[in-house]
Amino acid sequence: MRLANGSIISEVTFNGINRILTTVTDSPHIVRNWINTTRRCNTPSTSSGQPQVVGLEVSCVPDGKIVLLQLCVGGRCLIYKFQRPLEPCGELLAFLDNSQFCFVGYGMEQVTYGLQREHGFSVRNTADLGDMAASKLGREDLRRPAGAPGEGGDAGGDRGAG
Repeated sequence: MRLANGSIISEVTFNGINRILTTVTDSPHIVRNWINTTRRCNTPSTSSGQPQVVGLEVSCVPDGKIVLLQLCVGGRCLIYKFQRPLEPCGELLAFLDNSQFCFVGYGMEQVTYGLQREHGFSVRNTADLGDMAASKLGREDLRRPAGAPGEGGDAGGDRGAG
């Protein structure tokens, strides 16, 4: 479904039961709505003390500038296309800095550094999937070297298995 402001919302169903609702937008207003709805639908369990897991990825243009922020929580995903100049979105700043959420992805040190440097976003609670996989499987090739530049148009770098 295409919204009046050009944003797109699409739903994909896997195996007839697993539904993913994805919003693609460059509108801070739509981002605010997505975050508020996601918070209501995915409140972290206060009894377990565990943060809610949020997938986080960014995509860059060849000069390394971040142009897309991708977030996934449960069956809800957001693809936020950054515009220049970026209109501040207080809800996004607060969401990324909320310790009740753990943002996971590959190359998180580089991702969070880029988000801070380019857009002023502070991501408080992160976990790097490459580091976790390397530790669990004993395969250092899965770990991304600190400070390694992104390749292939995204800040996550080359994800090919070695």
